[in-house]
Amino acid sequence: SSSNSSSLLLLLTVIFFLLCIVLGFFFVVMTARGWSVEEITARLHELRKLEDEEDSLLFNTENRSVKVASMLSTLEHWRIHMKQLHDVAQKLSTDLHSACENALKVSQKVRTLDVVKSRVGDALAHVNNIVDLQDCYDGVQEALDRGEIEKAAVFVHRYNSLDPQLQQQRDPALVTSASEQIKLALEREAARAVEEGDMETLVRWLKSFPLVNAHKEGVMHLVSLITNEVVKNPAPSTPSDNEEKEEKDTKYINAMKRFLNKVVVAIESALPPVETHFGPGGVLFFLSALQTSVDARALATVEEFVDFRSIAHILSQQPHTDWKVLDVVASEVAMLVQPIALFLRFTNARAKNDFEAYEECQKLMNEQECFPLEDRLKGGQLLRSSKLSRRVEELCAQYVTIEAGFLSLCTETALKEDEADSVQGVQVMKSVEDVLFLCRKATRRSFMTLSALGASTVINTVGNTLIMDLVSHIESQMNKISKRRFDFMSLGRHGEEEDVPPFHVWANSVQYLIDLAPKYFGDATSYYEGLSAQIGSDDTGKIKVVIENNRGELEQVTSTLINTGVQKLASSAFSSKIKNLLSLLPYTAYELSEDDFDAVDNACPQMFDVISVLEKEIAQMKGVLLPHLFDKTALRLCQLVRDSIVDEIGGGVFNLLGGLQVERDISYLVSSLSRSMSLPVSDVFAQALDMCLLLSLDDVESVYNYYSSSPHSTTWHLNARTTKEMLAKRSDFDQDKVLALVL
Repeated sequence: SSSNSSSLLLLLTVIFFLLCIVLGFFFVVMTARGWSVEEITARLHELRKLEDEEDSLLFNTENRSVKVASMLSTLEHWRIHMKQLHDVAQKLSTDLHSACENALKVSQKVRTLDVVKSRVGDALAHVNNIVDLQDCYDGVQEALDRGEIEKAAVFVHRYNSLDPQLQQQRDPALVTSASEQIKLALEREAARAVEEGDMETLVRWLKSFPLVNAHKEGVMHLVSLITNEVVKNPAPSTPSDNEEKEEKDTKYINAMKRFLNKVVVAIESALPPVETHFGPGGVLFFLSALQTSVDARALATVEEFVDFRSIAHILSQQPHTDWKVLDVVASEVAMLVQPIALFLRFTNARAKNDFEAYEECQKLMNEQECFPLEDRLKGGQLLRSSKLSRRVEELCAQYVTIEAGFLSLCTETALKEDEADSVQGVQVMKSVEDVLFLCRKATRRSFMTLSALGASTVINTVGNTLIMDLVSHIESQMNKISKRRFDFMSLGRHGEEEDVPPFHVWANSVQYLIDLAPKYFGDATSYYEGLSAQIGSDDTGKIKVVIENNRGELEQVTSTLINTGVQKLASSAFSSKIKNLLSLLPYTAYELSEDDFDAVDNACPQMFDVISVLEKEIAQMKGVLLPHLFDKTALRLCQLVRDSIVDEIGGGVFNLLGGLQVERDISYLVSSLSRSMSLPVSDVFAQALDMCLLLSLDDVESVYNYYSSSPHSTTWHLNARTTKEMLAKRSDFDQDKVLALVL
């Protein structure tokens, strides 16, 4: 490295001298070419500057060469140390290789020891199993000899839990024989407990049945006890003639409730031992076995009730059956079905939960812990095999038919016997409240059955009753008398038959139905929510859809009918007298002088006449119409008055004072009507007020302060064409300016 540095310095020195020679030569040449001394001096100065730069570069190069030499010396020093480290690392690698070989040898020995340990463990387990096998052989016989059945059952269970290959080492005949003896003993003791009705003793023996694989036999003894204690009571007999009527009406319902309550209490007391000792699936088998006897007893009560109430005869003769009988039978059927439906849902829910636990146990491959279910029960549903469930569905269908007949007959009677009644001080038809009462009663009963299908069907029947019967009846009566003259001033009769209510009474009836319908549908929604909380929203979701569909259809029909009624009432109030008075308004050529304008007080005399007649008509309407109907009719009357006034203004010619007077007339009319009707009517007359504003402007350009082209404007209600037409009504405006307006 030192020789390289010397060579580099020598090379740089040679380059420097060569550069000097070149510069000298360059100086001579430049002088020969005629350069001046100043130019040569400047070139020389530049060459010296280059020389200084070369010297600086040479100096920096020498310094760097010294540093490079120092670094090379350091690297040489470390090279010596790295060689020493390499030797040490190589020695460590040799030692590590030797240690790995030793570890592999030790690992093989440990693996061998693990195999030996596992074999020893298996041998110990086998020895223990042999000991258990011997203990089972010796213990089961000793326990049987001493009469300890439960202990003997435990030994049999331990034997059955052993490896089948191990069991072959001893003759299984002894255990098999002992198992049969234990079963017989358990059967004998359980039968005695069942006969004596001793639940506590029976539960004591029940826990031994699964130990000898007698799951079904044990559960059947429990079913027998419940059947003897609860189910096999004397069935209710047909009510005697000397029994009170109230007792006859409720006998079967109360008997069914008491019976099912006793069954539920018995099931609740029996489920804990079944779940504890028989494992998943035991509850399902227990409920299935109990179902037959419970169904038979409940069906007997149902059939006695059906015969007592002659339901088959009622269904066959329904159009001619007294509605009072249908009312009683429908209520009793609903009350009878309700406890049965609750009981069936209770048992089915318990069975479903148990079957889910059974499936989970099967997934874990732990079949010894599960109850040996039959294939017919592996769906987890009891309702499909329940005769009582199918009979209740039939009874619900019969109930729906009876309820429909009850609604039809009662509604027909209510409409035939319909008459005017007083509500909120005005007359309405009594049939509205009567029919809604019947519909609410039928709806409430339908939810008592806990049947989503039954409730939905009854609600649809109610909807048809309200629309096809009640609303159609009111509409037909309104159509009959709609062509007759109607005058509020005479309370609605001019030559009409005395037994026919006037038009406004039927219109009141439609409004009364609109007012009461939300209460009915609100009650129906409350019944639905209660049923959903009781049996789950999955089964009742379609009921809400039915309620909303019927609500919407009724609202649509009644809305159309009430609009027709409002139009008729308003048109009748807007009599020819009011039309004639409005036509007398002096707006055809309304160019007032200052004296004429000052002589008018608030409104012109013709407008006072119009307001006087309108106030009388409104007062009469308020006395005979329901509040909501009055509001609708009064507003419609205002619209008719507005349209007529707009036509009068549109056909007139005005000066400034005439326009101001029209504005006073309309403003006074609006304030008078608002006061008489107790309703704000300024929105109804918004267009007329805008017209008055245009007629009272000082100049044409002032329209820009008020006009708005937005269709959603709340301050301006006239389009551009109408605005210009109204400005053209001002005789004192320049018509060219009006036409030139850009709106």
